Amino acid sequence: MSTQIYTGVWTDWTLGRVSGATLTLSARTGATFLSFLAFFVTLVGARTWRLVGFIAHQALAKDGAHDGLYYQRQHILRNTITPADATWQFLQQSWHWRKTVQRGWLRTVPWAVCAAAYLCLFAAASIFSSLISDAASEYRLLAPTNCGFASPTSSESFLGLRGTENEEAATYARQCYDDNSTSAACDIFCIRSLPWRNGSSPCPFDSSVCLPGFPAFRMATDLLDSHYDLGINDAPPNRISYRRETLCSPLVTRNLETNTSFIQQLASERNGVAYNATIRYYYGQLNGPRGRRSNYTYSYNTDNFDGNTGYSVGAFRSYPEEPRDSRDSHWVPIKELQANRSDVTLMFIAHNSIMHLEQNNDPIFGAHYENYDRGDQLYMTDRPVSPIACIDRYSICNPNSKEKKCTPPQASNTLGTEAELKVLGLNSAQRATAMRLAVLSQSQSFYDLIFTRVSRFLQIQYGLNLLHYRVPDDQWKREMGALFSDALSYFQHQIMRYPIGPPPIGNISVVKLWLPEPGVSAQEAIIDDPIVLGLGRMCHNQKVRMTDGTINFSILGLGIMIGIGSILIALSFFMEPAVSFIQKRTGIGAVKASHWERDNYLQTMRMLYEANGAGDWEGPASRFPRTKSGQTFEYRFGSREEYRTLTQYSEEDVRPMMGVRSDIRRKPVAVISAMGV
Repeated sequence: MSTQIYTGVWTDWTLGRVSGATLTLSARTGATFLSFLAFFVTLVGARTWRLVGFIAHQALAKDGAHDGLYYQRQHILRNTITPADATWQFLQQSWHWRKTVQRGWLRTVPWAVCAAAYLCLFAAASIFSSLISDAASEYRLLAPTNCGFASPTSSESFLGLRGTENEEAATYARQCYDDNSTSAACDIFCIRSLPWRNGSSPCPFDSSVCLPGFPAFRMATDLLDSHYDLGINDAPPNRISYRRETLCSPLVTRNLETNTSFIQQLASERNGVAYNATIRYYYGQLNGPRGRRSNYTYSYNTDNFDGNTGYSVGAFRSYPEEPRDSRDSHWVPIKELQANRSDVTLMFIAHNSIMHLEQNNDPIFGAHYENYDRGDQLYMTDRPVSPIACIDRYSICNPNSKEKKCTPPQASNTLGTEAELKVLGLNSAQRATAMRLAVLSQSQSFYDLIFTRVSRFLQIQYGLNLLHYRVPDDQWKREMGALFSDALSYFQHQIMRYPIGPPPIGNISVVKLWLPEPGVSAQEAIIDDPIVLGLGRMCHNQKVRMTDGTINFSILGLGIMIGIGSILIALSFFMEPAVSFIQKRTGIGAVKASHWERDNYLQTMRMLYEANGAGDWEGPASRFPRTKSGQTFEYRFGSREEYRTLTQYSEEDVRPMMGVRSDIRRKPVAVISAMGV
């Protein structure tokens, strides 16, 4: 299935207008954006550390006399630009001062721990910034590439399209309508499978035509939400609910109680089974091409018993309230099979050469007649052909009305009509959705799923030849249940195909009701029907679970992260000058401001150079002290011998764990004294 995911900004109404605001990016653009987010978090972490250092420095800044550890700690808080550097310096400081200041580690190690924790926090934030996409919608929007209703222009293209779609739906149903399936191919629609239930029900037809002792098998979906279940992404006021139910019942071929027969045999019987004969089944008139009609529904030749062939199936369909010569209803059922406001499908399952190793009591696949023609004791089916009739009914509901109004269950050709929807009080967007679902409902009866597949829809034949070992007594229910799953799978596929169009098979046009027809003038082309416009709007709101490599981002999450991060970055640049301005202007905290300026490493350098007469400096309160323009000078720590002594001391000092002699610890005093500092 060829699809294209929409990239850009959209709203997933599952999460609401605010939380559902989503940005979808392609794989390449998304990867680049994730890299930017990681860099942004790293930048925020670096600039926020500047804020932490400033606040900590100001909190600890005090006037008066202090020991060297205090001044070093203030310098570290003032000048380290990364928490990693601060962690290492605080740990080193704790080691070097361990014998000079009692319990000095209590004044350094906690700061090292805090800096390390801060480092880990923002490192994790940088790594997990990519997970911001996890907070976004798990769904995607389909890009409307060929939106509209498929309309084959020839019978060949219709059969090709329908055959492809039926096989696609059946394959998906087999893979994904099993609760235990873990196939990645099932992650396409908003929900993997549409929920449905089954149970027994009274026969929907006249009791004289239903097989006695076998109640009808009812299959019905839950009330399906157009947004959550079908993926039509819209706000709550614009949603509708949809339900589909199917009832199937095995039919009699002869009713002994009423002495009614629905078949005609043209040969003698043996064990109740006709051989070398034609059997005609009379369940209604057939309307053929060019006005041809047949008074029987289905014909079967018993020569197929010996033809080494598997199952074959014939299927017919009827819409209610259609004229007898209607092309839509090519089968006109007998009155016993006419169901009020329902689509009726009639199936004939011919067993042909199928044999059974064991007897079974299934009403369709039941086998009790012994047969020894092949040497072993085998069992033939009870009837050469087993008929089943099913009705399909649909209803639409307004979940926003107080009474939760629904249309009565009805046939697909009346669903969505103005008269039916008027009582629900739907708005124009809801009516457009109802029309879309009603159109799709007209092509998902059991007949529509069978006629292109002949007998391939039967689950009983998979993995078997012409001999069945053991058939459950409820096999016919399993077959109908599988067919119902196929119908729901087909419905899901057609919902998704609306914005992307049909597969490229044959000559298939796409009807776009919201666009003017070719040759229509601009004035005549104005379309103001809100329902038609709503059909066009739905080209842009079909939700799916497939990703095609795209990445979603929550706009709310991005806004919070980038907003807070930008504020922290801005504060890191403006808090220092703003606080300094207030401190100097009001006099409150002026000492703290002077300490912040003094502890700047460039100011420390200025004071050291000035103390040794190196340069004429200005800007003692500036972040960047300067010498007079054009002034040059050479700066050296005393004589060359003294410089070498200082260098030797520094190299030894950075390796405290290797052991340092006590006389080396006294060298700085001699060096500094010799330098005249």
